[in-house]
Formats: sequence, structure tokens, C-alpha cells
Amino acid sequence: MSEPTKQRKPIKKIISDVVFAVIMSFLGIIVIFSIIEKTVGFSISGHHLLWVKTNSMETTIPAQSYILVKDVDAKDVKPNDIITFISESEQIKGNYNTHRVVRIDENGDFITKGDNCISEDYPPVKAENVVYLYERNMPFVSFFGRLFASPLGYGLTVVGIIGLVAVWFTLDYKDRKKEQKQELINKMVKEEVERLENEAKNKDNK
Repeated sequence: MSEPTKQRKPIKKIISDVVFAVIMSFLGIIVIFSIIEKTVGFSISGHHLLWVKTNSMETTIPAQSYILVKDVDAKDVKPNDIITFISESEQIKGNYNTHRVVRIDENGDFITKGDNCISEDYPPVKAENVVYLYERNMPFVSFFGRLFASPLGYGLTVVGIIGLVAVWFTLDYKDRKKEQKQELINKMVKEEVERLENEAKNKDNK
């Protein structure tokens, strides 16, 4: 009867560990996105993760999306490139903006425009304000970004994580109780076996 228990126990342990790993992964994702939302972006080895709020670059870059960009020298930027630059326009002065380069004027400034915009950006982008070059969208990461951007989505995620934590602790608690019970049974069996062996030895000695 003990053999099936030995086979089931590792499987339950694996399930428990997987649940715990999922919990920690979600917690890690929440921490990472909380940091990203409070800063300009998340950077690794010259590549950066930026959050695009508006729909000015749709359909190339959907609104509320994370994009991957990289460091760039303004002299390497060409027409049709999508760049992230420090805006000098009155509405968003000093903030990052990500638009497509339409052309480069005689002064070496970049004329930019959003793919979903009618008019070009003003004033033109100076070379020293060019920061990053767009590489690609990050749809998987954007999914979590949109989820956490919504108070309801964030709340449901937190509730889900709490539920997973509760499941993990419940499974772990049950496993530990079973192990303790099994250890007690084994101890009792061992003591009984030793008692019977001692009785048998005593009878032989007589």
C-alpha cells in the first residue's frame, strides 16, 4: 500500500513547485512593470523598453504599447526611421515622443510625423534631441502593461496572485501534514518491529 504513495508524492511536489514558480513570476512581473511605469524606461545593454501612451503612431505602434528601442547617433538616422526624441513642442515639451522621420531639412534637423497624424511635428527635431531608434513592438509585454494600467485589471491580477499563494500554501501544508503522519507511522512500525525482535531474542536466550 505504501508504493502508490511514493509514486504520487513527487508529482504533488512538482505541482506545488510549479504553482510557487508561477506565483513568483507574476510577482516579479508586477515589480518590474511598477518600476517601468515610474521611470522613463527599462534599459539593458543599450536597449530600452518604452511605454507609448497615445495612438499617434497607429497602426505601426498601437496605443498603450511597450516598444523596444536602442541608442542611436543622430548622424545614423535616415528618412523613414522611427525615432524617440525629446520634444520641443509646447504641449509636451521636455517629454519623450516617438514618431517617424519624414525628411531631413537643410539645417540637419529632422522633420517628424506620427503615422496616424495629419500634420508634421513642430518645431523640427534637433540632432541633440534624438535619443533612440525604434526596433520593434513588444506585444507580450504590452499585454501585461495594459493589464496593469487598468485599476480593475491590476486589482484582479493581485487577487489572482493571492489566490495562487493560498493554493500553494494549502498544498504545501497538506504535504507536510502527510509527511509528518507518515513519519509517525514509520516510527511506530519501527518501534514495534524492534520490540518484537527483542521479544524473540529474549525467548531464544531462555
